[in-house]
Amino acid sequence: MQSCPGGARLKRNLGLATEYHSPVFSIRVATGKDMARTKTTTKIKTRPTTTSVKDFIAAVENETRREDANTLLKLFEKVTGWKAQMWGATIVGFGAYRYTYDTGRSGSICVVGFSPRKADLVIYVFDFPGKAGLLQTLGKHRGGLKQCLHINKLADVDIAVLEKILEAGVIEAKKTWPVTAS
Repeated sequence: MQSCPGGARLKRNLGLATEYHSPVFSIRVATGKDMARTKTTTKIKTRPTTTSVKDFIAAVENETRREDANTLLKLFEKVTGWKAQMWGATIVGFGAYRYTYDTGRSGSICVVGFSPRKADLVIYVFDFPGKAGLLQTLGKHRGGLKQCLHINKLADVDIAVLEKILEAGVIEAKKTWPVTAS
């Protein structure tokens, strides 16, 4: 699969249009002579669902990952004061904010969240001043600045530091976008 802007992957070239897909969006772009007749459409894939968070976590196969997901659920609820909600098929999200980019593209996504994936736990949290320093004291992790924070297991990190990262991320989100509880 070919890489595309924004981390999307080329799914298929339809001759007159090309489709790109990422975990967050799908887009069909007109190409060639048909460009004047075809609109570009974007469908946001990560939206709130009615799937039960507890059922989702209970279905996580790896026991350690499932226990860590339950611990994260309690931690995120404590930090945010918000109820968890599934966003898409695999993200446990808290709160919501609407965004609009300079391009006019807009949507809604959770303020903070996590996903207990097979490879690791993925934490979604806003960047904020001082985040790099906290990440240095967090423990074993990957990423976290201008990208998702990846943790193999919670035993590898300092939960108190993770809590500070989540708190500061929520504060930064509230400064940047209109935030609502989930």
